[in-house]
Amino acid sequence: MQLTPDQRLWIDKVLAALNAAEAGPSEEDLSDAPMLDCWRPFFSRQGTPILWGIGSGHPSLRDNDQITTSQLVALDGQNIWARTVLRWYRLAQPFSEFEAELVEGFNTKEASGFFAGRYPGLPAAR
Repeated sequence: MQLTPDQRLWIDKVLAALNAAEAGPSEEDLSDAPMLDCWRPFFSRQGTPILWGIGSGHPSLRDNDQITTSQLVALDGQNIWARTVLRWYRLAQPFSEFEAELVEGFNTKEASGFFAGRYPGLPAAR
């Protein structure tokens, strides 16, 4: 199979990100990394794993906007960092914890169906 130059470049980026994730981030990597708050995993329209959340400190996106990441290649088991094809992310509170706090605040026993709306990577709520 003959790869296009763009496909070859993407594969090279994926391999470099996998190697970086295997080694783990340095302190400098994390200090320079954008923060992702209220994050949760999703799948892109192309079927690749990504993260969605509220970003801050991203070099090209506005702070406190909802963002999706590039393809996810690694997620720290303690939810401290994530590695995507293009960069490291520091992880703040997962969306599931935020949702649980809201549910607790409303004295509700479960969050099932609590949030109705549109979320990147998911079909519209019915």
